Formats: sequence, C-alpha cells, structure tokens
Amino acid sequence: MASRLPIKARVMVLYRFILSAYESNLGVRGPQAFKLPRSRRSQGRERMRVKVGGEVKEFRTIWREGRLVHMIDQRKLPHKFEIVSTWRHEETAEAIRSMIVRGAGAIGVAAAYGMAQAALEAEELKEDVRTYLESAAALLRSTRPTAVNLFHSVDRCLRAAEGPTENPVMSVLSEADAIAEEDLEASRRIGELGSLLIPDGARILTHCNAGALAFIDYGTALSPIRLAHQQGKRILVLVDETRP
Repeated sequence: MASRLPIKARVMVLYRFILSAYESNLGVRGPQAFKLPRSRRSQGRERMRVKVGGEVKEFRTIWREGRLVHMIDQRKLPHKFEIVSTWRHEETAEAIRSMIVRGAGAIGVAAAYGMAQAALEAEELKEDVRTYLESAAALLRSTRPTAVNLFHSVDRCLRAAEGPTENPVMSVLSEADAIAEEDLEASRRIGELGSLLIPDGARILTHCNAGALAFIDYGTALSPIRLAHQQGKRILVLVDETRP
C-alpha cells in the first residue's frame, strides 16, 4: 500500500512520524500509537556495528557505567575510532563543547549523564545536591546554548532532584537513564514506522547528521533505511553532506 503512495505523500507521512517521535522524545504528548508495548522494547539489535582492528564490535554513541561516561570521539572519524571517557561533569561538559559528541539526541543524553555525574559528585563531597546540580546545570547549558535537547535533559534532571524524593541522587540517575532509553526508543520507532514507506529498490538522498552517531543509536532519517536494509530491501543511499 505504501509503495502506491505518491513520493510527496510518502515524504509527508515520514515527516509526521519523525516529528511525532521527536516531540515525544522532548516530553510533548504525541499520538498514543507512537509508544511501543513494553514487551517489544527488548527486541532487535540496539547497537551499531563498528569494525575496529579487523573485528566487528557493537557500540552505542554514548553510554554510562556508574560515574564513567563513555562516548565515541566524533572528531576523529572516519580516520580513527576512539572512545573518550569522562569522570566528572566538567569533563562531560567540555566533551559537548569541543564536539566530541554531536547531534541533538546524543548531546541531550550527554547532558543528562553530566547531571548524573554531578549528583554523584555532590554525594561524594557531601555538598547540598540541589545546589550542586544548579551549578552543574549552568555549566552544561553554556556548552551549546541553542541545543534544545540539552536544555530539556538538564531541566528534567533538576526536576527529578527537586521532586518529592528521599534520595535526589538516585532520582537524577534514574531520570538520566530514562532520557537515554527514550532517545533509543524514539529512534527505533522512527525506523520501524519509516521502513514501511521504503519500497525494495528505493533510492534515498540523506542530508545532515541524522544517523546513529547523532543519537544513542539508529538516528532519525537513517533509522528507516537501516531497518529496511535489515528487512532485506535493496536500497541505494546517496549521502550528500555530513557523516551519516
């Protein structure tokens, strides 16, 4: 059915799917159909595959292990593949500022993880958590003043700490991880819906940074292409600007 739609109609339908997913990722109420049943959320491969030293490994663009935040250094691509790890929120803020991490979703998740680091730092230093987080929030906001996802993530973490909670540190950690999971789910859902609009033998032109590196994984515009390829569809992709 989708293959019989005019090209313009397909583009508009895909645009609406992407917009709905993006708004949902920002906490805006979108169509209830956007939300995946929880039972389906663990299905499918969640990490991009990267060939490192002749061996194919799976990665996310950014991830957290306790207080350590790991991210692919996008400044070195495509000539080198390196992982940068940060221990303090100031280091994560600098990673955003220096463009180690790029793309709306990835920057938003990095900011959330920076707030998680700040919460753990406050606990270790026996500082007032909420006051410490306000200072960290100001630093993170200054790194990319026009990044909507960054501000949204920082504000969500602040609200988590300020809410009715006995443990603001754990509340911030949970909120940061939820932001990362929502980014992944939004991107994957875009792929599931958008791949339905891609016929076998399609030729697709992409523009700007809209792939897995701009988010936790999958991306926006490239997510439907990735899933369509996994479905066995033959696709010619023309990448005219920026790494996918």
